[in-house]
Amino acid sequence: MTTTLATPPKRHSPAALAVFDELDSRVVDVFADIHAWRGWKFINNPKAPRPQSEAVLHEIRATTRWYQSHRAEAALALANHLPAEEADIVKALSDELADDPDAERHDYAALLGRPLAPACFAAAAIRARIAGTEHGLGLIGADYLFEQMGALIVQATEPAAPQAQATGETPLVIEPTPNLEQRAQMMKQLILDVVTRLPDSAAAMLRGFDCFRVVYPLRVWDEAYERALKGGDRFWPR
Repeated sequence: MTTTLATPPKRHSPAALAVFDELDSRVVDVFADIHAWRGWKFINNPKAPRPQSEAVLHEIRATTRWYQSHRAEAALALANHLPAEEADIVKALSDELADDPDAERHDYAALLGRPLAPACFAAAAIRARIAGTEHGLGLIGADYLFEQMGALIVQATEPAAPQAQATGETPLVIEPTPNLEQRAQMMKQLILDVVTRLPDSAAAMLRGFDCFRVVYPLRVWDEAYERALKGGDRFWPR
């Protein structure tokens, strides 16, 4: 179930359209960094050992679930800084676990009790700090990076299949998370609606995005990459 804001504005302000375009442009910049990242090159190298390539993807997925287990905490902290009539914002930022059809298998509650690896700790801490200040709506900018980056990563792997058939190679395919594109679109709508109603939130969203991109995704994923090449992490079984 994807959250829909109860009373979206009929027309978005020029400021809202401008801040969304800027956030989207910054996501594209981060995506370019991903393409230059050693882990991306490793995963997409058909000559790389398949077990190790799969191990890298396994660790990235596991890290995402690990990090996800802490996302709702920041959204609830944000609730303390918003008037009651803005409850839809908090719901939009915290309902992803409810959207996950594999939530029971992932056991998020158990993950909460495990020590976070350093980069994951930093990602959770940055989101908590953003949410716990007067600039808490910056959490929307941070979450747009998370959602839209996932959608772009999946899209980038789709064209590989026809090419693989022609060359005889079988590349790794990153399977999309259910509702991934819908959530990215929901975040876009949230940005446009909130900035239209609350123009001061634009600066907070840009700052939240920039603070979060310091650690996500490259720092978090590179940590997962190193774990994979060292044979996996002690935090969860394969």
